[in-house]
Amino acid sequence: MTQIPLKKIASLQQSSRKSTRQRRRAIQVSSLALAALASVTVMNEYAFYSDQLQQRRGLCANGKIQEARDLLRKPRGLTSTIVAFINDAFNMEEDPCETDFPEVGIFDEYPPLPHEDSGNDVPQRPVGTYAYALTITRCPEWYSPDVDGTADPGDNLYEASAIIKDDICNAAETSLLLHVDGTNTTSENAGHTLYAIVNPNGVTCPGPGGGLYDRVSMLKDMGYRVEIHGQPITNNHLLDHDHTYINDHIESDVGIRDSTKLHAFAFVQHPIMVMYDYESIFQYRIFDVIKSLEVNPDLKGYYVRTSPCDANGSTLVDTSFMIIKPSLEEYNNIRNAYLNTPYDPETGWNGEGHNQCGGKLGLDGFLSYYFSITPGYQELDRCTFSFTADDACIEQNVKEDATIALEMANVLESGGNQSNLQTEEGKVVNEAATSSTKPIDQVRVLEVNAAHPEVSAQVIEEDGVVIIEAYVQILVSVRTMIRRTVNGVTTTEMIMSNQWITTKQMIEQVSINPSLIQAPQTVENPVANAMISAAVSRPVMAKQSVDICGKPTDCPIDDPTWSRSQQMACQELHGIYFLDKRRTELAMNNIEMSDLIGQFKPMSFHGYCRGPGPSNYLGMKDAAATVKEDWQVVCEPMVCPYGSYVTSSCECSLVADPCSACPQGTRCQTSPVLMCIDCECGLCGKNNDSCCQS
Repeated sequence: MTQIPLKKIASLQQSSRKSTRQRRRAIQVSSLALAALASVTVMNEYAFYSDQLQQRRGLCANGKIQEARDLLRKPRGLTSTIVAFINDAFNMEEDPCETDFPEVGIFDEYPPLPHEDSGNDVPQRPVGTYAYALTITRCPEWYSPDVDGTADPGDNLYEASAIIKDDICNAAETSLLLHVDGTNTTSENAGHTLYAIVNPNGVTCPGPGGGLYDRVSMLKDMGYRVEIHGQPITNNHLLDHDHTYINDHIESDVGIRDSTKLHAFAFVQHPIMVMYDYESIFQYRIFDVIKSLEVNPDLKGYYVRTSPCDANGSTLVDTSFMIIKPSLEEYNNIRNAYLNTPYDPETGWNGEGHNQCGGKLGLDGFLSYYFSITPGYQELDRCTFSFTADDACIEQNVKEDATIALEMANVLESGGNQSNLQTEEGKVVNEAATSSTKPIDQVRVLEVNAAHPEVSAQVIEEDGVVIIEAYVQILVSVRTMIRRTVNGVTTTEMIMSNQWITTKQMIEQVSINPSLIQAPQTVENPVANAMISAAVSRPVMAKQSVDICGKPTDCPIDDPTWSRSQQMACQELHGIYFLDKRRTELAMNNIEMSDLIGQFKPMSFHGYCRGPGPSNYLGMKDAAATVKEDWQVVCEPMVCPYGSYVTSSCECSLVADPCSACPQGTRCQTSPVLMCIDCECGLCGKNNDSCCQS
């Protein structure tokens, strides 16, 4: 018998595309008065860049590939790139938060080119914008130190760079929409500038076909300002300062090029620099913490620590995410202190440790020591600003989620006048309930928007039902709370994000002991799914957690060593990556998108994986788009209620009738799992009867 597996989140529907299979859906960005912040030099550079790009595309369109490549080989200054988030009127019709897909193939369009190290010649940088910097230290196909201190997507660079750029642009747009009341700071209005700091050893790398391609040209065409800088701490520097041990062992740690990311401290044209890497996921209001750093004259920067690397809880600074105030003085202070601070493999940096984890010989280890003795650096919570799918972070965020929901439910049951509330969400709901002249029947949890940009609550009435609408920055797993009184007994129903209904008592148990999320006999799967999904989406920043979950573009199988919560969290993190990828693709020009026919772990990979392993991945680097068969139906991403499934008409089946999801001509089987059996599969009974008669 042929079994047709059903999916709660289906692959992506492409059938509505035009025959050209091209779509233009630019991210709309509010117009900002930024012209005063950009110099005439930048204007001229951008005009030159735009003209040259259009010339090349015109040549390609007419089949003049060689002429286009000749034009590409003409010398280009390191500053001839787009400043992201410039006013649309200022940059003509180009939207720097939009990405153009190369018309002649990703790798063919970027042959190797000679580039000069930026050296001490500081390129013209826009002044006053927030800066975001990726650091590229190597070609991972050729050089991989034992400790991967700088994540690199390899020949998937184009896709990864496009997705993370779209993440930042989307976060910036969301922040502006939530501050339409005029509360924006000058710097927030100034937008952002995207940089790639590239070590000379990471400029020319091998593509998937074995040929070489130029990463600098690729990143420039995508809207990144690219600066080429060698590592400021070299082997000769180490030997000159008696760091023989580090010189001899750094390649078995993070590698000598790790200090390349230190250049981010020298971008003094910007009030704030956000340092991140290719595993980063920008989710929520990062502008809030950026502004808190900008307005505090006593702070030099924020940092997070790595997850514990041993049973003693040892950690280092995680340099894959930091927010700093650029300063040449601090750049020199850190570099000089690194070279002049003694290191011993037994006692660590200056005899004070910071030497127990991978990265101890690089900036992770040294900055762990340096920040401990230098005023002005403040640690951020790792599970909020660098979330990884480890059980400690999952349980911490689950507890926060459950506590918020529980406090709102307690207010609903008591009618207000609650004391000792810990959460801002609980407090605003309590204020609304206390001010109401009528008993509250429900609480609805909604996301902040332009009309309600801050955490707040209001009382409304619908058909005689009194409802508190609670607007929160980060949605909790419980979306609706309903107070019911039957025979004098009052209970509160908690309706989860997946529309599963549970009890207040269940949420209360988890708020007391979040490790219960690991126990299916106590916390039902749909409740755990909703709470862990919220735990992953709660952080301002998350990481792909490659060490735990595997690389999403490798289409990894589930690891049998994962805990229950890790399995759900990895599914959520991978799902976020591919939903972000989908949003990015829809915003790109000239892209010929594959039909997402993959059936492997569809709730994780959303149709991008045909099976396990990188060879089954439908990526942007592929030479040709994958086209579905005529008989196949794929749907846009959609989340159905728990117990409901996506139908062949791309709708959710009825929860009470899951068999309604089965296509015509199939027979529904609900045990041991829901399946649709193809009645045309042939003869399979002992009497040679058909499948659906057996």
